[in-house]
Amino acid sequence: MEFNNLLKTDPQAGTLISLRGACSLVTQSKPDLKHEEYEKPVLVCQPEHDKMTPSYYTKKTFGKIKSSQKEYCSFSGAHFPTEKHTYQKWAECVDSFIKRIVK
Repeated sequence: MEFNNLLKTDPQAGTLISLRGACSLVTQSKPDLKHEEYEKPVLVCQPEHDKMTPSYYTKKTFGKIKSSQKEYCSFSGAHFPTEKHTYQKWAECVDSFIKRIVK
């Protein structure tokens, strides 16, 4: 709840990360499988104005994923979207992806 209140009062709250946080993400987040070996369904939801995880890098990684059931869903907004229509687009992407996978 405290975090949600922070975003309500400061929409830029999720646009920066400390150097310590960035180093931790880079050094501590090695995947168990290489992207080229991953075959399970994958949905990537990427805000196009995300300064913490720029879409260029997300798209580059997405292209390496081997899965035949993968989808890239982009929408406007920053790392922590603050507008309702962004969350609606996000929800639509998730819902349609799950429906396709479950068939």
